Amino acid sequence: MTVSTTSHNQEIVQSGVSLRSLLLMIALYVSLIAWMLTGLILLVLPRSFVVALARAWSRYFLWLCRIVGGISVEFRGLNNIPKGPLLIAAKHQSIWETFALLSLFEDPCFAGF
Repeated sequence: MTVSTTSHNQEIVQSGVSLRSLLLMIALYVSLIAWMLTGLILLVLPRSFVVALARAWSRYFLWLCRIVGGISVEFRGLNNIPKGPLLIAAKHQSIWETFALLSLFEDPCFAGF
């Protein structure tokens, strides 16, 4: 009987990816409860406090994805973004950029169409 080493290695890699995905989802959902409760408290404060919390959550989300999930994001051309108000028209291929872009701007406002 011959065992394929490549097949066995692929199974090990896949199980590692599955475990990281599971750990990431658990960490995201458990921590989301704390973030939401904090957000509820901040709703009585000025908008800037809620925006600061949302931006902090976005940075935490990206950090958790990188550390636990092995998922990284790369922002290119940030030096081309003008200071002050602007309109970002993201080509939504997933909900990912909604979370990722939130960390980049000081006072974001989203419009859904």
